[in-house]
Amino acid sequence: MNGRKHHLIVDTQGLLLGVKVLPANITDRAGSQQLLQELHQKQTQMKLHLFADGGYKGKWEAWVNITLGYSVESVQRPDANGIGSQQVRN
Repeated sequence: MNGRKHHLIVDTQGLLLGVKVLPANITDRAGSQQLLQELHQKQTQMKLHLFADGGYKGKWEAWVNITLGYSVESVQRPDANGIGSQQVRN
């Protein structure tokens, strides 16, 4: 698979805390774990509350909490229940 994935961590004002560029065959969860581990090693005193896409729910959230001690809040898109469906509003 060709290509790259860019993983970013920003604060609530959009300031860059970390970035990692990986081959596209690395999953989003694995890439984010690599980035978070590097950030944690460099900034051990920093306690983060992460906002993540709903796709990161479950084992990834538990890993972040147990391994790094960060809290995670999964944010669902308003149309997440009907992925691919379009809502028509009058």
